[in-house]
Amino acid sequence: MSISKQFISHGECRKELFGGIQKMYDFVSATLGPHGRTILIEKVAHTMEATKDGVTVANDVYSPKKWEDMGMQLVREASQKANVMAGDATTTAIILAYWMCKEGLSAVANRANVYQVSRGMKRAVEISVKKLDKIARAIDKEEDYRRVATISTQDEEIGKLIASTFMQAGLCGNIDIQRQEEDGITVEKTEGLSFDKGWGDSGIFRCYINDRTNKKGMRCLQEDIPVLVVEQKIDHENQLFPIMEMLAWPTPDRATMSQADYEALLEERKKSGWPYNTRKLLVISDTFGAGAMGCLVANNSKDPNTGHKYFHLIFSKAPSYGIHKIETMKDICAITGAEFISEEHGGRRVEYATLKDLGRAKRIIVEEDKTIIIADEKTDRQSAIQERIEFIQNYLKDMPHDHIERKEWELRLATLTDGISIIKVGAESENERHELVRRVDDGVRAVRSAREEGVTPGCGSALLQCAEDVQAMYSLAKNIDERRGMEIVYKALHAVSLRLLEVGFVEDFTMPKWKRIFITPEKQRKNLVEAMKWNMQTGLIPHCGYNFALDQLDNMETLGVLDAKKAVRVALQAAVSVATTFLRIDGALGEISDETEMMQNIKRFVKE
Repeated sequence: MSISKQFISHGECRKELFGGIQKMYDFVSATLGPHGRTILIEKVAHTMEATKDGVTVANDVYSPKKWEDMGMQLVREASQKANVMAGDATTTAIILAYWMCKEGLSAVANRANVYQVSRGMKRAVEISVKKLDKIARAIDKEEDYRRVATISTQDEEIGKLIASTFMQAGLCGNIDIQRQEEDGITVEKTEGLSFDKGWGDSGIFRCYINDRTNKKGMRCLQEDIPVLVVEQKIDHENQLFPIMEMLAWPTPDRATMSQADYEALLEERKKSGWPYNTRKLLVISDTFGAGAMGCLVANNSKDPNTGHKYFHLIFSKAPSYGIHKIETMKDICAITGAEFISEEHGGRRVEYATLKDLGRAKRIIVEEDKTIIIADEKTDRQSAIQERIEFIQNYLKDMPHDHIERKEWELRLATLTDGISIIKVGAESENERHELVRRVDDGVRAVRSAREEGVTPGCGSALLQCAEDVQAMYSLAKNIDERRGMEIVYKALHAVSLRLLEVGFVEDFTMPKWKRIFITPEKQRKNLVEAMKWNMQTGLIPHCGYNFALDQLDNMETLGVLDAKKAVRVALQAAVSVATTFLRIDGALGEISDETEMMQNIKRFVKE
């Protein structure tokens, strides 16, 4: 089947592309604000998803028309960039991009120099970012976290839960979101280190299970247990016998030696950190061979004379893969105080391990698909942990925000510093649970962004303040076209406030009802936005925005309506990037299939 090309150029190209951008704007911007609408999306196998998440809607909006779909793909990038970088303001990014494209299209139609216009737009965004830096303030209190999360999730109870979770997790703490079958939202805190490997990785591992009463399933519990971390594969029992014998060595017989020798042996053993007759060991290794499995089963068998196990030997496979496996094993060593035994990284073999190489765990929990190691407070490990933390932080500085491995490194950093907090989300139906998970995820990411760069007044107030600075800097423009670019951004900065009022069906309450009949709703909304700007300029209502609860203008800062400054900044920068790219486009090429030839090939295939 041959593939041919179709193309359009000049004004017709921009008009067709803008048609797709406008449709994307209509769909996505309908979800904006407290009165935002829910969009129902059909998924695979005719399943449905109801959502108010801007980027989710944007990712599922397509057009059967080639050029409109290309325009949608172009503006979709702004929303996706905001989602990746900040996790919030995805709808704001599309609104800003749409208005910049719309106003820019008029400038290009009037034969403005596209490159000068683009330069002016970027200069205006730079001015806006500097203004955001001035009005932003840092947050570190639970109340501020609650406000940001409540605005993002549009649910006060979820906002409180997210805020308290962040306070528990600490500065570098990691928050993970999981689904649960039970209805409601719960928070689980893991103090220590956990990884996704358990006894379920091998059926033979079940022989060391000693707790079958847990509601979550069978598991192994051990307290005050030595930990051996080995990179090499454990193939034979002879590799483990030396260290096991050292641990299980019986207490010396005092009658067979002098008092001085007996006290010397006890002192030497005390220095090792482990008493005589210690019959338990956790081994974390890459893989375990058949000989090691036989050793595991034999030692976890019960002695018929005493009824106790010969030796509580516990195996756990090392988490992750590749370089992450080695680094995670080093993290485990830092938490437990163990020495990393590796032929490649140290030239040591497990057969020659000593008691000094063992780490200590206050408690371990080995479940079917997870191992939790709770560090022992007595183990001196602060210097080792700090060294690992500094190593990971330096590595993350040079890693892009959208790097595929960044989450893995951040999770390890959080484990070493503040542990892991898990928010488990459940609901009566799958659709409700899916939407609830997205809202919780939005709230968590919004608070995380706010903690990085601070917060700004919400409800479009911060963007209106940026517009004032852009207008004051028109004199910086080198020519008329560059000024046009700055004017385009100036108008776009009003768009979020205007769209919020439009979605909320807000009228201009400052004028009598009889007079509103003669003024269009669009003009009324513009009057309200001008009133907001006037109140901020005169200082009558700083950080002025619209209070939808009381239908009046109010101080967004005092009201607690806050946006993450990083989210607003990223939305602005992503929007101007998409808009300047769109304005420079003068033609488009697309592939089309020869339907006549395709149908002929299908008929020929059916006959054969």
